[in-house]
Amino acid sequence: MDYPHYHRERVGATLASVALAWVLKQQEVTSLLVGARNLAELTRNLPALALDLDAATMAELERLTEPVKEALGRNLDMWSAESRMR
Repeated sequence: MDYPHYHRERVGATLASVALAWVLKQQEVTSLLVGARNLAELTRNLPALALDLDAATMAELERLTEPVKEALGRNLDMWSAESRMR
């Protein structure tokens, strides 16, 4: 599956916007650092703030990220983890 094309067609947003919107929807997340190096990057990332991912897209993203969560642990805050080594 061509994920960037898939998400652009299904959600109407770039893969980066989908990723940022997904992070913002995580219950554990209270803020997001975009890390834009210039105005163009910031402009490309801002639509993620208004992107409302539907339940099907969220479920698909949860399924796709499950292996990463298993490898890194469920706690997204490495400073709260028993070991800070990833």
